[in-house]
Amino acid sequence: MELTGLPIYFLTSVADSPCPLRLDNTRIPYLPIDINKAMELAKDQSGGILLIDMETDRDTLDQITSSFGVHSSNHSMALIALISGRSKNHQQESIRRAFVIGAQEYILLDVASAFVSDRLRFLARHQMGFIKPSNETLGSHKGVIDTVTGLPTWDVVKDRLSLLLRESRSDNLATQGGSHSAILITVDRFRRLTAAYGLQECESVLSDIASRLRIALRELGRRLPLLEQATFNEIEHRPMLGRMQANDFIVIVPHIKRAQDCVVLAELFLSQFKQPFRIQRQDIQLSVSIGIAAGGDHVSSADELVRGANAAALDAKESGGNCYQIYTLGKSEGRAEIIERENRIRRALRDNEIQIYYQPQVDIVSNEVVGMEALARWHHPEEGIIEPDSFIPLLEESGLSDALGEYVLRRAVREVATWDNEKLDALKLSVNMNPQTLQSGDVVGLVRSILAETGLDPKRLTLEITESMVMDDPEAVLKVITQLQAMGVFLALDDFGVGYSSLGYLKSLPFNYLKIDKGFTQGLLHNNSDRGMIEAIISMGRTLSMSVVCEGVETEAELNWLSQEGCDCFQGYLCSKALPGEAFANFVRNNEYSKGAEKI
Repeated sequence: MELTGLPIYFLTSVADSPCPLRLDNTRIPYLPIDINKAMELAKDQSGGILLIDMETDRDTLDQITSSFGVHSSNHSMALIALISGRSKNHQQESIRRAFVIGAQEYILLDVASAFVSDRLRFLARHQMGFIKPSNETLGSHKGVIDTVTGLPTWDVVKDRLSLLLRESRSDNLATQGGSHSAILITVDRFRRLTAAYGLQECESVLSDIASRLRIALRELGRRLPLLEQATFNEIEHRPMLGRMQANDFIVIVPHIKRAQDCVVLAELFLSQFKQPFRIQRQDIQLSVSIGIAAGGDHVSSADELVRGANAAALDAKESGGNCYQIYTLGKSEGRAEIIERENRIRRALRDNEIQIYYQPQVDIVSNEVVGMEALARWHHPEEGIIEPDSFIPLLEESGLSDALGEYVLRRAVREVATWDNEKLDALKLSVNMNPQTLQSGDVVGLVRSILAETGLDPKRLTLEITESMVMDDPEAVLKVITQLQAMGVFLALDDFGVGYSSLGYLKSLPFNYLKIDKGFTQGLLHNNSDRGMIEAIISMGRTLSMSVVCEGVETEAELNWLSQEGCDCFQGYLCSKALPGEAFANFVRNNEYSKGAEKI
């Protein structure tokens, strides 16, 4: 059976089991696909949809991971997990497992079959950016699918973006903290390439580029799944990749609440160009310039949003290429104001206006403060305290993230080392490592130098590394954290659960702590998906002998639930907001959290 020109396969380890789904009132036939056939499909470039029965035995699913999962870079199948409607706990575990094996979507089998048909059709129609179609499919979509790359044309992408913007204005999406973003990817010095090898040869390169961009999108689906609930519109929240013209590609990222998610995607795109391209038996190294534009209710048209992305891409190209730039569209803040703010941030670092605040971390069993996370706050002379969400994106755009990372690490370690108190001497300091600091220069040498300068015991320092940083280059991260741990420094995997990374990576990377992202904590009392994810993370931490720290705890009810589940530590407003150094030191000296807890 085919859907919009795409073949559908069903994989299960249950012999002769029929596919439990119906399409147009016709049951999708069982195809006897064993694991060997599945591995062949992983290498196939013709595309299609693979339905995976999550009741399949674990050994088979583990082999699926090695074929289709995060290690694979050559498959063009869309993987959809079929999840039985047994208990809620069983569903949550199956959903978690589905993302681990690399599924981009899941379907709960207790929903009406009519909705399933619509859902599969939507996937086939709108997810061509994930799936490389066959030649027959290209022929049947003439004018809609670009014949060189197999991607949707700009007209198709523009229609979808225009619809999203109209819906946003009617639903007042921006006031809810969400927006739509456009990412423009332009291949650097492509005209020089066509002049040297001819247009026909370069079209094969464009096709290869499209395939690599698809891979990056699938990787984003594993790291930052935008599908949090089993609704029939979930797939509409996924990015859409298309070709604009010549050497320009476009990605629409709908309903996004964090600009950082677009940054992660841009970095994934850049990573796809580390390996050379093959043309006329020669290896050619290419790079891209990427522009990101985010808009809300003030964006009037698709063209306006894309113009912003194009302006940012030009800035990236002028910076030498092989990088991304962010352009924020707004009613009152123009490009001149943004440049001035970037210059102001440079002066803030120079003049020590960036100050270090500390948020307490509390042991759930002993009810005592056992550590603190160092956080940056900008004390602006005119505007007062500016939160990180407002200035860190500009730091990333200006290439100053590395400078900020070293600044915070050095200042925090130096200050903590000066505290002279029995209670304070026992606390562990956690500091976030950003990707630029981790990847640039000798980070191990930097940490060793700072510890030597300050005299801080290495066992009191914990460096937090985000899941996305691990997934970018796990081998390089393993080398760095092994050297850091040999010094006595502790390591925490931050924002765990956001990226649904492979357990294989987690087992091979010797972290001491897992930190649960506060986005899950906010929904644990009323969202079964968030609660199930936290349960799974705590269970994994226990299995791997890692302590689990939960961020964003604000209520006693949340704390009681985490305590029952066996979480080790928490941080959040229930204990205290982030405090300046001396205020934090007094907070611990005076045992203020324990006193407040006694009153409760």
